[in-house]
Amino acid sequence: MEKFNRPIWCFREPRSGSSWFVRYIQNNLGKNRLFFDLDIPFFSKTDVYTIPHSESKKEQILNFFKERNQQQIDSKYILCTHEFIALESLRNYNDPVLFRNCRRNKTHQFISLVIANATNKYNIYSRTNLEPIRNSLKEMQPITVPLEHLYSFIEKVREADLLWKKYAVNYENETIYYEDMVQGYTSEILSLELKMNPMGGS
Repeated sequence: MEKFNRPIWCFREPRSGSSWFVRYIQNNLGKNRLFFDLDIPFFSKTDVYTIPHSESKKEQILNFFKERNQQQIDSKYILCTHEFIALESLRNYNDPVLFRNCRRNKTHQFISLVIANATNKYNIYSRTNLEPIRNSLKEMQPITVPLEHLYSFIEKVREADLLWKKYAVNYENETIYYEDMVQGYTSEILSLELKMNPMGGS
């Protein structure tokens, strides 16, 4: 479809099913993934662009996105990031299509993030992968979470909401909820049914 020759941006909250979502639309649209992140994940070094940053991280990340202009090869990719501040740079792109991955239940989202950070397991692809995580959690009990981690999570969620409401309204956009994908959801923009197995990665 012609609309998918336009830049496609996926703004991903953690623990929102976004890894499954991006892989699914990659397969259906015949595109690759280009993930702009602060660090190269251990499982992938070929499709991640590491954003330069130092102590003044937020300002440098914003400057990086503001200075990046649309490139000819962008139409071959799903452009992804966890950094919602990139929304401020959308004027550099010609009529982009935007997706946001998030969860309605923020308590479940935060607990999922705590478990992922504690076990260093961020994607679950089958029930076989789940058993070692359960065993690790039993050994770690109880898990203590510093209060500042909760405050940081709340701040990031609020910032994502504010940025999305301010900038996404100017473009064709759709919010994809984790809970809807688990139940089965048809994307209006993609005209695709999204039915995610919760054991299929997040």
